[in-house]
Amino acid sequence: TQHSVIEISGGELISTADYAVYLPQSGKTVISGGAINGAAGGISIQRGELVISGDASILSDGTGYTGDWSDGTGNLPNASLIVAAEYGTCSVTIEGGSFSAKGDAIALENSANPENVNITVTGGTFSDLSALSYLGENADVDVVLDKDISLDQTLSLDKAGCNVTIDLNKNTLDYTSADN
Repeated sequence: TQHSVIEISGGELISTADYAVYLPQSGKTVISGGAINGAAGGISIQRGELVISGDASILSDGTGYTGDWSDGTGNLPNASLIVAAEYGTCSVTIEGGSFSAKGDAIALENSANPENVNITVTGGTFSDLSALSYLGENADVDVVLDKDISLDQTLSLDKAGCNVTIDLNKNTLDYTSADN
């Protein structure tokens, strides 16, 4: 429950089985650079404030398993960044960086109750469409798909001044209406 201050501005953090960075504490974590690569995921936040900017690179290899326990990263899905908020409220601001999710992993996952989480995305590059639900005003976001994606609902970008570029990157973006 300490009010820590963590700053990551370079280097490389790697986990060959789980999440590379785990944030259970209250306090503020600022990531502005470096590579954070986890077999299960890049970052798991349970409480506190997280700000990601600059050229930070966050990867979920989609191959890890977080274990079957009731604490920590146990039973979390694979994601570049997962906001779990199991220990308190989370505030996440994404101003830049790249978020890659391989295999069945996703780039940005919110597994918490909405009242415990505030996620705002105003920049960055994502390997899927998951960040589009959290766009802030005047967001400038790139999506470069790394796998085929199928949608069952339409995308709605209703924030003022948003600029979203989607590069299919030789992949397929398919829409199947729920009415069909």
